[in-house]
This record gives sequence, structure tokens and C-alpha cells, in this order.
Amino acid sequence: MKVRKIKIQNFRGIKNLDWNLNSNDNLVCLLGHGDSCKSSILKAIEFVFTPKWNLPIKDTDFFDCDSSNNIKIEITVGELSDQLNDELVAFYRYFKDGVFHNLAEKQQGDEKVVTVYLSIGGDLDPFWGIVDNEGNYDEEDRLSVGTRKLFNLVRLDKESHSNFSWKYDSPLLKPLSKEKRKEIKLKLVEIGRNARTAFDQSKLPQELKEQAKEIESIASSLAVGHAGFSPNVDIFSAEAICLHRGDIPMYMLGDGSQKIAALAIARYLMKKSKEEDQDGGFLLFDEFENSLEPHRLRYIISTFLKESRESRFQTFLVTHSSITVEELGTEQGLYIVRNIGEGEIEIHRISRGCIAAVRSTSEALFSKKIVICEGKTEFGLIKAFGRFWAKESQHNKPPEHHGVSIVDGKGSSMKKYLEKFKDMGYDVCVYKDNDTGDHALSDRAKALSLPVFEYQDGFRTEKIIFSESPKSLQDSLIDLYNTNKSGGEPVIDKKSVYNASDIDEIETKFHDRYRMTPDGNAKGMFRNIGHSEELGNMILEHWEDFDAESNFKKTLSNIEAWIYA
Repeated sequence: MKVRKIKIQNFRGIKNLDWNLNSNDNLVCLLGHGDSCKSSILKAIEFVFTPKWNLPIKDTDFFDCDSSNNIKIEITVGELSDQLNDELVAFYRYFKDGVFHNLAEKQQGDEKVVTVYLSIGGDLDPFWGIVDNEGNYDEEDRLSVGTRKLFNLVRLDKESHSNFSWKYDSPLLKPLSKEKRKEIKLKLVEIGRNARTAFDQSKLPQELKEQAKEIESIASSLAVGHAGFSPNVDIFSAEAICLHRGDIPMYMLGDGSQKIAALAIARYLMKKSKEEDQDGGFLLFDEFENSLEPHRLRYIISTFLKESRESRFQTFLVTHSSITVEELGTEQGLYIVRNIGEGEIEIHRISRGCIAAVRSTSEALFSKKIVICEGKTEFGLIKAFGRFWAKESQHNKPPEHHGVSIVDGKGSSMKKYLEKFKDMGYDVCVYKDNDTGDHALSDRAKALSLPVFEYQDGFRTEKIIFSESPKSLQDSLIDLYNTNKSGGEPVIDKKSVYNASDIDEIETKFHDRYRMTPDGNAKGMFRNIGHSEELGNMILEHWEDFDAESNFKKTLSNIEAWIYA
């Protein structure tokens, strides 16, 4: 089964969301800034497909806490299981490229789908229904718990200790046949009745022991130290049998051990759906990276990618980790979630052509605004100024609190990604010097109507700093440069600089001794992020002495205004 479309209205922070998913995405990863409602989207999917009779809904679950506007969540599903096909045949619609058709309007290439929905009004009573083949909402015929169970929703994160138990609605029971599930439930009831007086593990169904060993094997492939898995009576709930590691219930182990076990269960479900031609379903993970070391996270993502290609389960992840993004690349569904204001949510899929940008600027994808710095000098300066703006300026907040990410553009290499960043909804600006004939980055940015902050023609960053710096700063700049060059006597003689008649002569004296390497390549003065940050800190100590109309100060002030706008 695959989700093809999700519509959400008036649910938590979401006033409106209309999202068409790519038909090839078996694995869907949501990323974005902290207030973009990623987890709410996951919760909406869970609420629609839950096999529970009721939901713990409160007024705070309504957008803006306004229960006069109904919550409505619609999910359109394709590639239905045989059971769902038989049960929902009267509700088929046809779907392609975000457009629905009825049978009479069906077009070539349309996919057969059904749309289920959840509606909750001011009485907080949830109603599950299904959209008929004419697009009408049937508000009389409730979608039963039994039918919702057929969508096989499994949530595998810290909220769900029941995932480690063999009981009603447990994922561990899903791969078993209907007859076997009924038989096991009867045995579990019998075991539960006798558990307070005596427990004979040999009476447990053999299938449970086999499942535990298979999950143990998968967990061991993900991390060392995961052995001794077995079914045993839950010490806190005599009527339940849960997965143990040794004598300890799985849900009482540390977060990392629980996470590995949950991931092993997920892979077990994927494996069974493929090997035994079983019905698929939906796996949900919030904060996928939690409790996993970076090296282990990289490996687990790669194994999930491999499993998901052929699995009948569709997996939805929410992540705040750049490692997850880098490892997923663009092979599966990486989606940027953006709250554009007033509860309007947009979702953009990262295209395959962005793979290099994803891997080189993965952290920036979690932001709202991106400052692309031409090189390390500009990058280091903005880092230093960002700390200053956070503490010493009227803003009293760092750029990061405004969702701003700073990226080293590595010269003009980022120009081909400017349009892609813009199309994905990011606010983007460019900060560069103006010392060469290469204007490709700024020309591309201007063509896209993106702000470009640069100096007057002919000025590199180091040159404009020295030419416009107050006398109180120049000694320190020379000392900093001499300190940062390795070995030997000082490269720059202060007297020769002060005796220069104009800025061009200063430039010559300032650079003659270091600018050219034996192979003829020009080298910058502070083109190292650490040195550039140190340079920025030094400039800020004399910031009040800079002329307010100087090109350098105006450029940095304009960047500041853009960041905090």
C-alpha cells in the first residue's frame, strides 16, 4: 500500500495542507524547521488509520484551539491489499498527477485509489468515513475498526511500548495468519489467568519464540550486544506476553536498546511482507535518529533503504539529523516541510538533481533562510558577526533563532543550486566579494531576484577591510596576518604599509610576499574559517570606529537587516 495524497485542515498547527506524494516513494522522510508541523503530519496519519475505537482529542488539537472549525484529515491510498480491494470496491476512484476521476472520467495511466477521512467536531467525537466514487463524503456509513486495521499501521517510536508485546493490535501479531492470531490470543488469555500463580514458558506458542529469535538476529545485525531475546510474561501486566532480553522486558531497557529492537521489528515486518507475500502497511518513526550514534545511524539508514525498495510497507520518517538526510540522498522521498504562516503548510520534494547540494549543505535544509557565502573568508566573518548580533545588538538573538543557516558556497559552485533552493521555498541571499571577473554566482542570484550583498567593483574582502578599517585596527590586522602565516620572520612590515601612498600600494605591499605560490596560484589572506572568525572578532572590537557610510559596514549591516527581517 502507498499513500498518494494527504489533506489536513485545522489540526494542531496545521490550518491547511494539501500534499501529493511521489508514486515511487516507499520511504518518505520529512525534514524542516522546528515549527513546520512534521510530527503533526505523522500524528494525523496515525489518527486516520488507528484501529482504536476512540481518540484522546482535546480542544488544543484544533488549529488555534478553535473547536468551531472541524478537524478534517483525508488520506488517499493506492496499491491496496486484496482484502481492502474486496471490502472497498464500491468506493474506488481514479487518480493521477493530483487529480481525481470517477469511473466515467477514467483516463489512461490513472491509478485505482480510495480516500478515507477522519472528521472531528466540537463534541470531540471522531468520525471515520470514506469518500465515495463521486467525491462525496459519506457521513452515514462509518469506516469500521476492522477495516481500519487492514491498513496495518505500525508506529515504532518511544510512544509505543505495546510494540514489544504480543497482544491486541501488536505489530508482532500482524505477520501471522488470522487463524493463528486467534489461536495465540486464546492461549495468551489462558496464560494470563494462570500467570499470578505459575508460569510455564514451555506452554508459549512456538511461533512467538521463533519471532523473538528472528528479531534477535536482525537486532544483532544492527548493533552488538543484542542477544537472548524471548517471549515472557510482562511483570507489570500478567495478561500480556512481551519481548524480553534475558529477564528484562524490552520496554524497561535503555532508549538505545529499545530503538534497536523497534528497528529490528520494522525490518522483520518488511521482510515478512516480501518473503511470504503478505499485505503491507505503514510504518511511522518520529525522531528517527534518537538514541543512535552517528556511525550506527548511517548503517541503519542504508539497510532501511535496501529493505524499503521491495517492501510492501511504506515508511514515514521525521528527522532532525543531517546524517539521515545525507545517507538517504534523493533516492527515496526527501520532503521539505515549510510553515509559510497562519498555519499554511507547504511540502516540497527534493529532486534527484539536488543530490550534491543535499550532501554538501544538509544542515541548511533544516532552516528557513540560507546565507550563501562565496568562500571561507565571508563564511567566517558572518559566523563572528552572528555571535555579535546575538549578544551586543538590539536583536538579542542569534541568526539561528530566526531559522538562518550559513553556507560556504565554495566560489561559484553553488550557483546551480540557487534556483532549487528558491523553488523549495527557502529565502536565499548571497554574500560575496567583487575582486574577479567571475560574476556567475551574483548574476544567477540577480536573475532569480535573490538579494546579493557585495562590495564595489575590484574589492576582495581582505582589501576592503584594510582600506576602510580605522587606524586603531590596522596594527592588529597585520599582527593577526603575521601570526597566521607559518614560520620565519613577519611577512608584512608595518612601516612599509604605513609609508604607502595609497590603497593600491598598500595592497601590493600587503600581498607581494604571500599571494603567489610556486605554481602561480593566488592565495587569500584569511581563507580559513578559523582565521576569518578571528578576523571578524577583531573587526568587531573596533566596529564603532568604522565609518557608517563605508562600503564594508553598509554591506554587513544590510546582511544583518535581511537576516532579522
